[in-house]
Amino acid sequence: MADDYDVALLKGLAVLLHTAGVGVWRETSAYTGSERAITLDGLPQTPISAISLSAYPLADSLIDHASQVGVQVVCREPGPDPTVARATAGRVFRTLHDRTHLRLTTGLHVVQLYRQSAVSGGREADGSCRSIQNFYADVHTPPPEETNP
Repeated sequence: MADDYDVALLKGLAVLLHTAGVGVWRETSAYTGSERAITLDGLPQTPISAISLSAYPLADSLIDHASQVGVQVVCREPGPDPTVARATAGRVFRTLHDRTHLRLTTGLHVVQLYRQSAVSGGREADGSCRSIQNFYADVHTPPPEETNP
């Protein structure tokens, strides 16, 4: 898992949000129009109601086998009222913020997870609204297994 801890982080957070009832996470099958989709690295065309999770590296420590990873969460909701997207962002915040020593379903150990920033994402051409948050996750990244030459 050391090589793709960012994917393990995103999938584990998607499961956490799904379990909390914030949205619906599926790795392989399509979403219905009435569901709030949870996706990785981009919002889907449909459904309009969706949450996208994307990871970006911040810092890595070779000594401590730890990494700090930024997780951008984009919430999109239909209609012209921006408070609907903000309400979804609030549910994400209450689920993810201030978590410590969290073992995700993917096996990744998150030492701490907290929100660093948030901003309105504005309106899209179709009139839907976005809300964007950035969380910082400190994760334990075990070293790769050593092989003898």
